[in-house]
Amino acid sequence: MSIHECLRHAPLFCTLAEPEIEAIVDLCILRHLPSGQTLLSQHDFAQSVYVLKKGAVRLLANNELISIVRTVQVFGEMSCILDNMTASATVITDGECEVIEISKADFRKLLQKVPRLWMPLFEQAAARLAKSNLRLSEVLEHSPEGFLKLDRQAKITDEFSTKCELYFGVQNLSGRSFPELVYAEDPKQIQSWLEVYALLFQDSVLSFEDICYLLTSNAQMGSADAPRDLLFSYHPSRDLEGHCVGIDVGVKDVTEQRRLEREQAVAKEKQAILSRVHANPESFFALQTYMVQTLQQLKVHMAGLEAWAAPSATHEPFKTVPATPVDLARQLHSLKGFSGMYALNALHDAVDQMEMALKHLQLATWPDCNRSFAQLEHASKQITDLTDSLDPALKKRLQGVVMSKQDFDELSKCLRHQDYFGAERILSNARSMEASQLFSSWSVTAQRMGNQIEKDVQFVLDGDDCSLPPNTFNELSQVLPQVLRNAIDHGIEFPGLREELGKPRVGTVKAQLSKMDQQLFITISDDGQGVDFSKLSQAAIDNQFIKPETVEMFTKTQELWRIMLIPGFSTAKLDAEEKTFSGMGVGMAAVDDIIQKLGGTLNVTSKRGEGTQVTIKVPLLASRTSILTDA
Repeated sequence: MSIHECLRHAPLFCTLAEPEIEAIVDLCILRHLPSGQTLLSQHDFAQSVYVLKKGAVRLLANNELISIVRTVQVFGEMSCILDNMTASATVITDGECEVIEISKADFRKLLQKVPRLWMPLFEQAAARLAKSNLRLSEVLEHSPEGFLKLDRQAKITDEFSTKCELYFGVQNLSGRSFPELVYAEDPKQIQSWLEVYALLFQDSVLSFEDICYLLTSNAQMGSADAPRDLLFSYHPSRDLEGHCVGIDVGVKDVTEQRRLEREQAVAKEKQAILSRVHANPESFFALQTYMVQTLQQLKVHMAGLEAWAAPSATHEPFKTVPATPVDLARQLHSLKGFSGMYALNALHDAVDQMEMALKHLQLATWPDCNRSFAQLEHASKQITDLTDSLDPALKKRLQGVVMSKQDFDELSKCLRHQDYFGAERILSNARSMEASQLFSSWSVTAQRMGNQIEKDVQFVLDGDDCSLPPNTFNELSQVLPQVLRNAIDHGIEFPGLREELGKPRVGTVKAQLSKMDQQLFITISDDGQGVDFSKLSQAAIDNQFIKPETVEMFTKTQELWRIMLIPGFSTAKLDAEEKTFSGMGVGMAAVDDIIQKLGGTLNVTSKRGEGTQVTIKVPLLASRTSILTDA
């Protein structure tokens, strides 16, 4: 195709007469460009007008691919006309291209010589603006992270984001079948998906939403070593007349969220087991004992079976199967029962499989019996791993109260002399729990909660650890998570806003431990937006939780934070447009009640734009009543 023919096909020049086209040809320079050549840069002023003659170019906005153009199109004309207008998108060659270039100065002279050019120029600009606005609104609505557009055959069009190339691991998605990318090795799934997809363009008794519900909503892409979890949402893409011309697919990378969910599930399962251990530590200790004894006896029996199964010098076609010792059978059965009691499902199933393998043992099934034994050994590690992960306080509970000979002698001496306060001190120290264990799961919890409401949050623990009385530990473990929820809900800003404010994208919740004069100080702070006390106090007055004169008094004493401790007062309405975990009207009031019950105090300081700090002080020595109750 010649330059003349190319201009004749260009939307901007196609209505011009032959002499006018010839005049333009004289201004044109034909460029042969390699792949990756930048013609225009977004937000920069164009120095030339470009006409795509052959090949393809990529259009990018904010470094995201918005389209691939393969037809004759004109680029940069509006930026060349208006002195204060920059290029609205970056244009880069996608493979080798032939491009016609007209300098900015020549294009402006051309507009003076050929006034008829202004009409198609403005018509094209208006049409492009209308189409861009419609498409932009669709894309913003339909794409949580990445997006791609499918045609009626479920082929990916030239409209897809750069992130989707990363998600699917394909350099150029244009023309690729979406279901084939998702179901690479399952032709039946591909065919089934296509049949459902076709219904989106037909008259059907099912609604668009119902049909989309039948399509794939998630998939795992990438390699086995680095899988990527993707979430899909489907939306109609319409032309200016409202006709559905394709399907927009919003693509969201939920890999991190799924990882946190899996970690949370593991932590939840472990916590459920630990709860059962707390409720019945003696049985768990017996389970450990049974595990060791059973494996030892089973190894001896398996060694005998191995000798039985080994080929001998004389051919014995029908060997008598050695019977399983009665005590071993009983131990296996007891082990299975104990493992079921603590929901150790892998161990329970492995023991059950071992029992069945021994019961139906024959020469032909000896390899299966060996595999069952190997699986049981592997499953038994769950007991070891669980025990190793227990905090010192729980291990003490499993093994009884651990006390040095010196402490035991001192306790005996105190009891002989009726020194009950001294005895209480020794018992309290023996049964104490480390304060740092209060925050053992906060890192995972903070990430998970932040991820659910689209915030990036990290947790940091600092300071000096110390021992707590069991009752104090248990009470604090119930209420401190409320402070974490408040920090993430009402303190930490969304990542975009934090960047605008000059803060790190990731918000931080920090717990600081310190000890002074037999008092434990726990300071939980965040680097978020702080508390708007004027808004808080007005909400409390409007909802009749507090009188104006009380607010005035709190203002004078700089204790407006006490409004948060009013039972029933909720911040939910203040955060009506945000996704939250808290705001039920029971949180900080419950925290304060427990702290007071423990003989401690609670204090809150906050500064707008910098964050909030909650300081809790509780005594390290338990009362006589609490020690006797815990015992």
